[in-house]
Amino acid sequence: MLDATVMNPQTNKMVNDLKTNDPKYSPGSIVTFQIKLINTTSSTIGRIDVQDGFPRYVSYSMGEGTFDEALRILSFSVKDLEPNKPRIYTILGRVVEADQLPGKNSITCVTNQAVAVVLDPASAKDTLSFCIENKLQLTPTPLPVKKPAIKSGFPILTPPAAISKTPPTGPESLILFSLIPTGIAGFFLRRKSREKV
Repeated sequence: MLDATVMNPQTNKMVNDLKTNDPKYSPGSIVTFQIKLINTTSSTIGRIDVQDGFPRYVSYSMGEGTFDEALRILSFSVKDLEPNKPRIYTILGRVVEADQLPGKNSITCVTNQAVAVVLDPASAKDTLSFCIENKLQLTPTPLPVKKPAIKSGFPILTPPAAISKTPPTGPESLILFSLIPTGIAGFFLRRKSREKV
């Protein structure tokens, strides 16, 4: 028996599939796959050849065996698999960058298929699927810089408005001249009142 699983990027638990409503991988993120082989017979299987077909938009990073870049297949062999003693193989891939995915703000679902073949010949296979979300990255708007308040120094005054025309003068200004003798008389009366005291 062969069981292929993928890690849920939100819970970090291995699951059989991730549908469109499940958590999604993002550009450049690491994807973890696992292949579990279980011998359900009553005797040891001498050799099992395993092939794991990598999904589109995911590049091979690390795992058991050799990876064929042209075919996008990871191949390895398992020897002497005893009954009911499962073996688990972990494989790492990386999602391509955003500019290599189909489009901005799009969700792309891909499939990974693993096949195990024994010499009898007998085989087992399993597929898994997950989705990649290519979100549009928005450039944040910089916040305005606040100037520090001036705590000391002279206040800055705005210059007075320029006068383009001289204010008119007329007979109303003659009234002010009549007040001058009154002011002088008041000054002398006050002085004489101090001399008497």
